[in-house]
Amino acid sequence: MSARAARTKSALVVIGIVACLTPGAFSIAFAGDVPAGPAATSATAAVTTKISAVSHAVRDVEAALQRYAHFTVTLEYDSTAAMFTADGQMLQPQMAPLVGRQAIHDFLAPLAAKYAVGTATMVAEDTRVFGATAYQWGTYDQTSGLKGGTLARYAGRFVAEWSREADGVWRLKRMMAQPTVVRG
Repeated sequence: MSARAARTKSALVVIGIVACLTPGAFSIAFAGDVPAGPAATSATAAVTTKISAVSHAVRDVEAALQRYAHFTVTLEYDSTAAMFTADGQMLQPQMAPLVGRQAIHDFLAPLAAKYAVGTATMVAEDTRVFGATAYQWGTYDQTSGLKGGTLARYAGRFVAEWSREADGVWRLKRMMAQPTVVRG
């Protein structure tokens, strides 16, 4: 390999590494030959660390979504409200946004007293993490109804914006539901 080709290849690897280490960016390092030596080993380790951190964050956000679904079934409205940031928003069709934990709590508390939830599943179809912010798109499916009555099926899509707060916990900044199926 000529000296110019080696310099070009080294520059491309450095550009790829910088892109991977830039907050909010996610890319995969070049799969071709990488210059040998300590710098290349260190750069590869840095890229691997960034990719690993993103995959751990995705798993953490998806686990938080499953906690949210669990609290939906168990009607733990205190826990559901606590999953939101202090200024978090719950966005439901044909309603003004519920802003803040207290507003979300106050909305859910009377529903928990009146309704039963038989099942609730949430499936993230895509989760993207950009530093301390994550976005999720997916589907939900649940059965619910008046306590003691027949449960109906409700399904649809959701979009969630998550924020990793100073305590390291992922909390909902916004949760928007879009129902598509309602069956008795």
